[in-house]
Amino acid sequence: MFTWSVCIFFAISCTAVLSGPVNPSPYGLDEDALLLVPELIEKYGYPVEVHHVQSADGYILELHRIPYGVAPGAGPKENKPVVLVQHGLLSSSADWIIAGPEKGIGKFKQYSHVP
Repeated sequence: MFTWSVCIFFAISCTAVLSGPVNPSPYGLDEDALLLVPELIEKYGYPVEVHHVQSADGYILELHRIPYGVAPGAGPKENKPVVLVQHGLLSSSADWIIAGPEKGIGKFKQYSHVP
């Protein structure tokens, strides 16, 4: 009898916790966790390109590119410098953008010495 009442209480408690209200962030980051990287980039108004490359040993890699920003005058231009960012072994390209547009890697330019 005691075991069943403990199990039922635990099940009700877990259901209440899992279905309880979620504090949404200003950028909707809770729903962002369910999006693929290209979908997340597009959600915030940035253009995105997806490229597939096959490595010499047969692996098919998916590359994500944000060709330009959303600031006024940031459209496509010729001879723009290229920045390659490589994630760690157990990471993905989501690591660079999951924090949202105000805290993602694109904001690092304001702290760099590159004009």
